[in-house]
Order: sequence, then C-alpha cells, then structure tokens
Amino acid sequence: MKSCSKTIVLAGGILWALLSPVLAAEPLRAAVTPAGLPFATVDADGRADGFSVELLQAVVERMGREVAFRPGIWTEMRSELADGTLDVLPLVGRTPERKELFDFSVPYLTQYGALFVRDDNTQIHGMADVKEKRVGVLTDGVTYEYALRTRVSEQLVPCATTEEAFQRLADGEIDAVIAMKQLGVVLLRKLGLQNIQVVGEPVDEFKLEVCFAVKKGNDELLALLNEGLAKMLANGSLRRLSAKWLGLSELEAARARVLVYSGDMDYRPTSFWMPTAGRAVSTSIWRGRSPATGVWSFTSSFCFRSSKRPLNMA
Repeated sequence: MKSCSKTIVLAGGILWALLSPVLAAEPLRAAVTPAGLPFATVDADGRADGFSVELLQAVVERMGREVAFRPGIWTEMRSELADGTLDVLPLVGRTPERKELFDFSVPYLTQYGALFVRDDNTQIHGMADVKEKRVGVLTDGVTYEYALRTRVSEQLVPCATTEEAFQRLADGEIDAVIAMKQLGVVLLRKLGLQNIQVVGEPVDEFKLEVCFAVKKGNDELLALLNEGLAKMLANGSLRRLSAKWLGLSELEAARARVLVYSGDMDYRPTSFWMPTAGRAVSTSIWRGRSPATGVWSFTSSFCFRSSKRPLNMA
C-alpha cells in the first residue's frame, strides 16, 4: 500500500511539473477601444485589429505567449489595468500622470499632438491662439491631460470620442480640436470631413511616447514585452509592420522609434541574450544618472550592434 501511495504521489508530481508551465502561460488579458485606427480598433464581430494590436500579438508570440483582446472604454480599461483585471494595454501614451499608475515598455512609436481647425478659420494659427476658444479634447485622454496641465484653453469641451470632436468641429459647435496628428489625419479621411485642417507647428511639450502598459510593479511581464520588442526590431518585422499600418518608410520608421533616452525617464531596465543572423548578441537596456546633471539616461546597446546606422537619427 505504501509503495502504491508513493507511486501515486510521484506520478502526481510529474504530472504537475509537466502541466504547470502550461497552466502558468494563460493568454495575457488585454483590451482596446473600438475607435483608434490605424493603431487599434474592434470590428463588427468583436475582433481587435490595428498596428498596436498586431504588434502586441507578434511580441508575445515571439516570447512564447498568447494574448486575448476584448473591447473596452479607456476609463474602465485604465482602472482594470491598475487593479490587475487586465495584464496589458497595447496603446498607451506615457504621460506624467500615468507613470504614477502604470509601468511602461520601451516606446515603439513617438507621436506629436496637433491643433485641428476648420478651413475657414482666420483667427487660430497655433496653441497660443485658443486660450478663449472652445477646444474639443478626448475625455480622459492624453489630449485632455495635456490641456489641463498646460491650461491651453479656458473652454475645454470633453468629447467621448475623437470622431465626435471632429464632427462637432466640422459642424461649427467648437472652434478647434487637439488630437494626435497621425491619428487625426487618418480619422478625418475615414470620416470624409474635408473642411478641417491642421495649423501650427508640432508642439514639443506634447510629444507622446506610445508604449505597452502593465500594472505597476509587474517587472516580469515588462521584461518579456521589452525583449519581444527588441527581437522584432532585430529582424525588421517592426519596420514592416509600421509600413503596413502607418505607411512609414524605413527611414521614417527609424525616426519614429526613440531608442536612446535622456531625461527624467522611468523605464525599467532589461537585459538578455538572443541569436541574430547566426550569432549571439548581448542586448541590454540600462539606465544611469549623470553625477553632474542628475539626469537619468537610458540606452540600448542592441540598436548600435545590430544596425548600420542609429535608429533614432534626427
């Protein structure tokens, strides 16, 4: 009887050892808003699609994991990521407000905000001209956070979606809209609104680094995502994905990826070895503080070892 019990216990231990990696590797839980093309969207059948969606799928696949998406709205998604109901969000701009709530991957795209007005506008030529104008911003979005932080206008008009903001601008209900330029241009084309244009120069203080976001302190998942991003950068698949969804040329895609950082950054470091073109390449993302300036600096040794030219060229 004792021998039989030992056999059962041993068999059970072996079975658990075999199954535990499978059980541990459940699909990552993610969510996207339905109106974010070309970055993220949800079709009529509930399937997620878009640049950031396909990028996250490819990243986790390269790391031997899967991800399951569901539709959501930003305010709920933000809360669910913070409390651990969701594991990752594929499309989150890193802002001072959000870095208190989440940890961010290395940015995979840099976007600039822009000011959109009707083409019959004669008074608004830049952000400095909207102080007393009715300005549409996405409720609880990065544009709303930016507008509150900079007090750009005394008459902010929160809108549920960027589509709503553009439609209200086209109809004359508001005077301007602040939105991410690339997203705005694609959206205007989709909506067929031809009486809206961009004015002014890109706003340096409204530079948005687009990242994957995870719950604060989830270092293991963050390292996995950063490693997957580096692998996609190594084999050129990130560039090809950018060209597919965003229409970026190789040079433009390189400029969009900021891989050398200087400033008050809080990206957590990661390091690993991986084979590239038949040889092992030591890849690391690290940070240090300058004794003279007190400024944090980040770099990736990988982008210089595997590329013929720096990927953050101006």
